[in-house]
Amino acid sequence: MLRADEVAELSRIAAASATWGHPNIPAADLAAFAELRNTVTAARNRRRSWALALVLSPLAMLATLTVGMLSLFR
Repeated sequence: MLRADEVAELSRIAAASATWGHPNIPAADLAAFAELRNTVTAARNRRRSWALALVLSPLAMLATLTVGMLSLFR
């Protein structure tokens, strides 16, 4: 069982905003977020370029071989 002075101390601590509060949230670093967004966009574009190259390379090779084979029969 708590004594009256302990209850008063707990009440005082519970009522203090510092007990339940949190530190101030720092301001957003918008320049850093913009740089991060640009980095992510560049990486996404690079990945898409590689995927397109992987899809088009076999088609280009096939077309080259086909044209080469056709030129043999002329």
